[in-house]
Amino acid sequence: MLDITGNAAEDRVIGGHEIPVARNAHSAISSIIFERRSVALLTLALVYLIVTGWNLNLQHVVSPDEPRYACAARHMMESGDYIVPWFNGRPRVEKPVLFHWLLVASGTIASAVGLSLTTIGFRFVPLMAGLLTVFAVFLIGERILNRRGAFISAMVLMTNLHFHNTCRELVVDMTLTAGILWSWLFFHMALERIESGRPRMFLLLGFYVSLGLASMTKGPCLVALFSTVPVVVYLAWTRRLSVLKSAGIWWGAPLALAMGLAWFQAIKVRGQNAEEFFAIENFARFLGLKDHIHYIPFFYYLISLPMLFAPWILALPFVIWWTFKSWRERRGALTDGGKLLISALGVGFFFIGMSVSKRHLYLMPIFPFLALWVGWFFERSFLPRLSLPGGNIAVWSIRAIGVVALLALGYVAAVLTRHDSTTLEIVLCGLIGVLLLVACWRAAAGWVTCNTNYIVQCFVAIALLMSFGDVSVILPIHERELNLDPFYAEVSKNLGDRSLVMYGTNSNEASWYLDRVPAPIDTILQDEMKTKFFETPNVALLLPTSFLNRSKLLKNSVKAISGEIYRFKSPYQLVVPDPAHLPDEELFNARVPVTRASIFDFL
Repeated sequence: MLDITGNAAEDRVIGGHEIPVARNAHSAISSIIFERRSVALLTLALVYLIVTGWNLNLQHVVSPDEPRYACAARHMMESGDYIVPWFNGRPRVEKPVLFHWLLVASGTIASAVGLSLTTIGFRFVPLMAGLLTVFAVFLIGERILNRRGAFISAMVLMTNLHFHNTCRELVVDMTLTAGILWSWLFFHMALERIESGRPRMFLLLGFYVSLGLASMTKGPCLVALFSTVPVVVYLAWTRRLSVLKSAGIWWGAPLALAMGLAWFQAIKVRGQNAEEFFAIENFARFLGLKDHIHYIPFFYYLISLPMLFAPWILALPFVIWWTFKSWRERRGALTDGGKLLISALGVGFFFIGMSVSKRHLYLMPIFPFLALWVGWFFERSFLPRLSLPGGNIAVWSIRAIGVVALLALGYVAAVLTRHDSTTLEIVLCGLIGVLLLVACWRAAAGWVTCNTNYIVQCFVAIALLMSFGDVSVILPIHERELNLDPFYAEVSKNLGDRSLVMYGTNSNEASWYLDRVPAPIDTILQDEMKTKFFETPNVALLLPTSFLNRSKLLKNSVKAISGEIYRFKSPYQLVVPDPAHLPDEELFNARVPVTRASIFDFL
């Protein structure tokens, strides 16, 4: 087996499977994990579910994206209409329907057994999509690296904070990433079968079905950018374009397109504008005609990548250097594995970087390939062994005493720094702090003694602790502060049967917590103040008390129907127009467009 630069991997074959050679007395765990693929996958699944699934029940539905999918899925479950997603009283066809269907299926099962929709119910979908992505990275890594390198790559991916967080969010991007990664895996397996003349029908079917499912998640254009175009680039680079003749394109491409486009035809029959999805969500975004505008190509991602790929961004400069070094040693030659990684990373990053509309989530499908690149670096440069450190009982006892002592110090530090923490959070904070200290200390000792084995082990441990610390300490405190249920319960009690218009906060979250379908909840834009509020009967406006006190004219033109309602320690009030003190008649009754400046003057 060859890695991505052509260096021979030091493996041996047992029962038809390649496993790493045990080189020292500390290779017991390595042998157990890598002797069988099933054991490695089970280990990855357990670590992933513990680190990523911990405290999943604490997360609230938050703006701006999560309520759109959660509300649409809830409406499907209540109405039985599984074709047109509805959000905030209006059809929402900005995204294809597969993710909504998965939420409905998972939510229905969760409701049947008495679980909350927003915890295990809905969030089970991105959680499982993340696990499928981790599995795909491992299986692809086995093919272009070896089993040890694949395992490290999967660990790097699941402990990347951006990937870790996205696996817990009600957004479509993790499901898209899973579909794209599995299309790559089926493609690479089918390519091997085609070249060896063996049966490949099942693998080709998996490739095209994966493309179709990914298209049903976020549309065919993004699937082309992250899968089909890079695949063609890779085949051209490796001079294998001729294999396309045996790749079943004549039946596979229509199958994938039929799966990806069937929903658009269905909503068109229902009277929705299907063409608008491609015009707005793809071309308008690429040209910067919608939102999330960042004009300079690549710059947004280059400056945000250190945060997105934390903590493994620290290794990326060394990865680039080692890649260049290995490339020069081979006189500019790259193996098929290296060309595959460059094609998958380069094509996707180029097109998304050139797009004027940019968001962090848009890059998610290339993160698994970044993890494979980092995993190759660790596997080839440091040759890590995932083993336990040695030592007799006396040594372990001394270490245990030291850990307990440091835990006590960590507990005291946590008490001093987090007054609003529970006892469990304080204990976890102290324990994680101690373990981080120990891991950093061992990593430093490894650098001094050139013990690369311990260095890599500690890097992985630090990343795991960062991920676990995020969901076991930071998340509970954060979610208590973001608990919106009491706020919207108070809003609903005072609102009665009136329509709601909001100012100063996002209407998406209100659509989930208030659930006032079919009446939409609007957010007042400045140039719509008069028509959205003063000219609408039976409507209430929710706005910050500070804003109301700051605008004397507005305060004289409304009357409060509630006391102060607190959201994140900030007071809000519900107000309705006061017929006895309407605002300036000339401005209020004018039917000419009102400028933003004049509205600010009015307020």
